[in-house]
Amino acid sequence: MKKLYSLLLAFVAASFSFTANADPITFKLYVEGLQHLTITDPPITFADAAQTELQEGLQIVSYESTNYPSFSAAPASAEYGWEAYRWYHVTINGKDSLVAGKLTSSVYSSSFYLPQVNAGDSVVIKAWEIAAERTASCTVYVDDAIKASFGYNSGAINLPSGKDTVITYAPKTGRVTDIPFVVRGNRGTIYEVTLDGVAQKDYNGNKSCTYYSITPVEGQPNKIVITTAFPTMDVPFNFTDEAGMVDSVYVNGVKDNDFRAASHTIPLGATVKLFFNTENFKLNSLTVDGSQPYVSGNYYEWQVVSESGTTVVVDATQYVESQITINVDVPSNVKVWKSSYGYSFSTYYCEEIVLAAGANEVSIVLAQYPYLYVENANKSTILTFVDGSGNSYMDKLGSDPNNYGYPKAVTLVEGMELTLTTQTFVRDNSCKVKVLNTNQLTYGGSIQLAGENIYGLSSDLDVTIPFAESETFNFNFNGTKSNVYINNVLYAKTDYMSNYAMANGAEVVVYCGNTDAEDRFKVEMMPSEDLMSNEGYAALYQSLQNELVVTEVRDRWSTIIAAPIQVLPEGATLHVHVPAGIKLNVWDSKNYSETPTEVITADAEGNCEVVVADDLSIEFAVDNTSTAIGNTSVLKTATKVVRDGRVLIIRGEEIFDVLGNSIAQ
Repeated sequence: MKKLYSLLLAFVAASFSFTANADPITFKLYVEGLQHLTITDPPITFADAAQTELQEGLQIVSYESTNYPSFSAAPASAEYGWEAYRWYHVTINGKDSLVAGKLTSSVYSSSFYLPQVNAGDSVVIKAWEIAAERTASCTVYVDDAIKASFGYNSGAINLPSGKDTVITYAPKTGRVTDIPFVVRGNRGTIYEVTLDGVAQKDYNGNKSCTYYSITPVEGQPNKIVITTAFPTMDVPFNFTDEAGMVDSVYVNGVKDNDFRAASHTIPLGATVKLFFNTENFKLNSLTVDGSQPYVSGNYYEWQVVSESGTTVVVDATQYVESQITINVDVPSNVKVWKSSYGYSFSTYYCEEIVLAAGANEVSIVLAQYPYLYVENANKSTILTFVDGSGNSYMDKLGSDPNNYGYPKAVTLVEGMELTLTTQTFVRDNSCKVKVLNTNQLTYGGSIQLAGENIYGLSSDLDVTIPFAESETFNFNFNGTKSNVYINNVLYAKTDYMSNYAMANGAEVVVYCGNTDAEDRFKVEMMPSEDLMSNEGYAALYQSLQNELVVTEVRDRWSTIIAAPIQVLPEGATLHVHVPAGIKLNVWDSKNYSETPTEVITADAEGNCEVVVADDLSIEFAVDNTSTAIGNTSVLKTATKVVRDGRVLIIRGEEIFDVLGNSIAQ
């Protein structure tokens, strides 16, 4: 019966390239044995409008090459023993011919890329019963079918134990083959496989192994004999373990008490298991029959398969305690570990050494723990780290204010003396740190003191941080460039500040991200008194206040202040209040250009007066060369109110007019 399934064969399409053609490609498709096939949902259309699915025999079909289609066929799952193959581009002397073509790599399924098919070509998909191809035969004998499997590449064949079985197979042809046969050991190594009396070997030349590839020759006797059982014979067991690390040896699960004896033998095919004393010895290497296997844990197991015996060499070092001396002035200021691993610091391989003040005689098994790691603790500084000869190991420290990171290994030797002098942090200095616009930190950030995170930057920060004179700061903004001001001076626009020595009393202000293009400062403007006294300009005045952008600034002045003013009469005066020293660029709309009409600098009180030159609108911008924030108090949130026709500014408990003059409440 016919079956249609979807199967994506993108790997087939990826291996070809072609020029897309939007026109349909029409070709002839011949299907034979459809009832034995599973055809993937074919990306084709039928020339016969009444036809909706593939049929046995010839049909005219087409495909769209721009769809990158592929076509596949496989034996129907219920049709055991049936296989599929196909031909394509079969045109001889201008006529369609159903002749044998090349088989695909798998006899169990067949697929091809439709854009390989040209208009007018013929494609044949045919199923046939594989049994009909199996014209050759061989005889197979296995002593124990539980311990070994035999079969085609496509799967194992059930064989009886201890009997000859005739197996038919398809020899090598241009279309299909069942060989080479595969022999696998199911429960360990197979002693021997022969073909017509000739011992077969694996790819390493071993006679006894777990996998064989057997290719009989058609017309020969072709008897395959699989012998899983090893012959009954004893072979030499050559054992060397000068250090004495091996505790015991088991042969076929039975303890062997004579494994160290000279001229010792064990049965061929035996399973040998060595147990190591890992508490008192270090295994440097294990060599079995010339190879060095990987050993994990306290044992190693293998099967003796060579009639010449097996040779074992154990290279081990016995753990012996060595004495080293560690001198330290304040033990709580340091952390010291002995370690078995010298490539990088990890507490998994380490054991901490507890120290007392003064000289500490420490017993260490150097074969087990050959390395020492030292790190600062308790907010301390290690001042010196030397051995008895005066050699410095300061470059090996971890978490030192001047050497961030993990500690590095010091290689220990018998009798080594190490001396550590330390200084405890006295955090009698302090600095003020304000971090703004932290919502612009894409991946957050942190402030580190002496290598330790003390603040995360998930929200804005305004804190006082105590620190010791010897401590240094890291500011990490995780890839987001930020402006860092120290004492009102731009220190850097950076995403990371490392090992910065902060001055006592310093004020740090950080503006995260690209604040230059977005943040604005507070501006208050109003017409002159004569304009205010004219009722006709009341609406104009209100419009001015409504349209004025009033936003807190957080960085250098660089943002254009969008403050469009309605048309004002010539000679009208506007008062502008901004932080002292700020430069205002003034344009009139008639003469607007890159160069402002006028540049006005705010006086010491932050006041500016702008006189309208003619009956036109104007707007203001802040010169980006102006100085940075000098007094952050002028940036505090201000509330603008109108009282008795006057615009007032409320900051905290004080009230100002737009000129910055204090007004009694």
